[in-house]
Amino acid sequence: MLAPPVRVSAAQSTRVREALKSEPLSLILREALQDLRRSESAIRALAWRDVSAELRGSSLWWLGGVVSVITLTMFATAMRNAGVLTVSHASLPYPVFVLLGAVAWTGFLDSLQSPVRALRAEAAFLVGTTSAAETVLVAGLAPVLLRLAAKGIVLVLVMAWFQVVPAPTVIFAWLPLALAVAVGFALGLFLAPLSLLFRGLPTLIDSLSVVLFLLTPVCFLPPDGMIGRLMSLNPLSPLITGFRELITSGLPTHGAALAAAAVATVGLLFAGIVFSRVALPVVLEHARG
Repeated sequence: MLAPPVRVSAAQSTRVREALKSEPLSLILREALQDLRRSESAIRALAWRDVSAELRGSSLWWLGGVVSVITLTMFATAMRNAGVLTVSHASLPYPVFVLLGAVAWTGFLDSLQSPVRALRAEAAFLVGTTSAAETVLVAGLAPVLLRLAAKGIVLVLVMAWFQVVPAPTVIFAWLPLALAVAVGFALGLFLAPLSLLFRGLPTLIDSLSVVLFLLTPVCFLPPDGMIGRLMSLNPLSPLITGFRELITSGLPTHGAALAAAAVATVGLLFAGIVFSRVALPVVLEHARG
């Protein structure tokens, strides 16, 4: 059920600021993590419910998970063959190059939208319960991981078709992929409470994600000039490039940037947990009233 937008009063906004001042951030984070640990059984039950619903919805559930990466790969390849998109990457077949980037990108985008979808879908349930809202948000990652597994199978098949032999470092490729998912989820933790306040937020997220996509090395490497500099500042760039290189060529060429992005991701994830921990009770309490 889609929850109507709610308005937070000035007094409730003050309560958020006072909560942040009265309790150390480390204490808020520790309490949130402890609640998640105590809610493991509830998280598993909700995750299984969401995954089962997706599997029962259609025998072609996997198609919905992979159609985006397949369509993007085919479209980019057609544009390159037509000369509209000029990309030179001789060491790797271009469809494999794009598909690797698309898997990581859609993993990020799906995890970004997951908390917003989960909270808006379960808002009525959370209004009438004392359960931690983070339980619902974390459980919402299960369908994301299921669809990501389906994309991984497609990736293996396409690499086999083009006879691309994985590098020995392929066993570490899950690290930048997991970081990309974590970045999306962390940003989603900030956006989820706001989605109950602003009905048009999901549409705005979709619009901004198009701009971010153009500044991410999914279909092409960073070019020279301003666009290339902007792409180099994109924290997703070392994650997607690292994922691609660990699978196909070996160690990442931008290892320092990848390490910095990993540290920033952990900090962003902790900040998102603290923000949602403080903001969600205020928003949901107002919805109860």
